[in-house]
Amino acid sequence: MKLLKLTPSELGIFDFGRVINPIVFRSADVKKALFDLSESLGSALVVGGIAVMHHGYVRGANNVNVLYSVADSSILERLSVKFEIKRIAKSGLHSLAHKATGYPLLLLREGTETEFGTIPGPDFFGSENGFIPLPGLIHLKLLRGFCKDEADIVELAVRKMRTIKATRKKLPVEMHGRFDALIVKAKEQIANDPFKG
Repeated sequence: MKLLKLTPSELGIFDFGRVINPIVFRSADVKKALFDLSESLGSALVVGGIAVMHHGYVRGANNVNVLYSVADSSILERLSVKFEIKRIAKSGLHSLAHKATGYPLLLLREGTETEFGTIPGPDFFGSENGFIPLPGLIHLKLLRGFCKDEADIVELAVRKMRTIKATRKKLPVEMHGRFDALIVKAKEQIANDPFKG
């Protein structure tokens, strides 16, 4: 069993978010869903907002995203013990919800095509106690290329510039230009922060 845990301060963002929006899930719900997920994760990896939080940028996440291997033919069966299957898609982008809390889970299949390339499987990235490692997270976010993905990279760089910059050498060369542009944005954000200095 992999240990999927967020720190109390990372989980606290959910309770804080409920002050503004009562639809946000409670930290206890997220913690329970992650615990139950860890029991049936197998070789799959937690990616997306929960992984971003794990790597240092605490933000809300309205679901948990899981990258799974095409070869993992039993993932839905394993997850169905604690998660209700809401939608099965031919694309492999399945939607589930935690039975006890309702917290959503989205499955992202290896081989999914994006504007910027094909998403590799969990074995390509390796695992960090069930989470995608930081270089893999940056790689995946650049592959997906949505505004939220780019914002996550910038926010992680603002908080951990040296560590994020070090991931560049693990990225494919064709990603370097987009990565470098996001590092520039992060440096501009740091330089223009009115609360620093």
